[in-house]
Amino acid sequence: MTEELELESFISREREWVKDHMTANSLSWPVVAKRIDVASSTLSLFGGSKYAGDNKKIANKIKEYRELLEDQADLDSVDPTVPDFFEAPTVNSIIYQLRWAHRGKMVAIAGVSGVGKTSAVNYYRDSNPSSVIYIKVLPSDANLPNMLLAVLLALGKKDEVGSPQRLSLLIRNLISDRRMLLVFDEAHELSDKAMEEIRGWNDVTGVGIAFVGEPRLVQKIKATGRAAKPALASRTTVFELTKVKPQDVEACCKAWGSTDPEEVRLMKAVAEQDGALRECTQVFELASIVAAGRGQTRSLDHLLAACRQRGFDSRQVRAVAA
Repeated sequence: MTEELELESFISREREWVKDHMTANSLSWPVVAKRIDVASSTLSLFGGSKYAGDNKKIANKIKEYRELLEDQADLDSVDPTVPDFFEAPTVNSIIYQLRWAHRGKMVAIAGVSGVGKTSAVNYYRDSNPSSVIYIKVLPSDANLPNMLLAVLLALGKKDEVGSPQRLSLLIRNLISDRRMLLVFDEAHELSDKAMEEIRGWNDVTGVGIAFVGEPRLVQKIKATGRAAKPALASRTTVFELTKVKPQDVEACCKAWGSTDPEEVRLMKAVAEQDGALRECTQVFELASIVAAGRGQTRSLDHLLAACRQRGFDSRQVRAVAA
């Protein structure tokens, strides 16, 4: 009998909680039902104490959802502010290349992950919102027709249809005489035909073009033999980034409020790994969350622990700590 009463009490608590949660956040039954993975009609009946099925199962789903929200709230309370942008030599060089392209030129910015390409592009785009058009190239956007649709979407044109020629003409009309810069992020995904079409826009309209991507982007532009694209190669200034500079790491540390020599030394070792500055940010963020959750000030020990959690070689971590 006691177990039955406890179950009824549990179901009642979860029912009242979900109703209060919906009222406080102006949520509908369908919205909450989708979040807890039950049918909307089922949840509605459960909320009205009219569900004839397994009420315990629904109550458990609500409990999981409630605990997830509580965990997220706990994390938000110690969530550190991640620097959106910080000036550093490599980032400044990328911004210079973007400014050059904005003058109606073509550039290719190719580099390993984590050297600051995305940060620089986002900063330049946000600084010039009316004249910089950002296109994130997904693998599905690689071919010419899909690339055209992606560019039109970035230009605010949805559901356009027609032949590639018609779509390209529409794009040329939209970008002509506007001193715009088109930034193609992950441009290494683009097909040869797509890249040649983009090069044609630069020829016809004078629009600036920035291809941003992985090191293999260089090989696509500078290809030789049958794969050669002389018109594209001759018009494109290639800027290669092979690794971050020590000054980049120091700037990242400063942005995170870290000036301790040992911490900076550790981050320079971290930046040697895949991901470079992005990995440094991950370590700083994780260490800051752990420290805040313990009511402590972030220290070298927290950073070392974060490095271990991120999977760095333990010998390297111990060597830095020594």
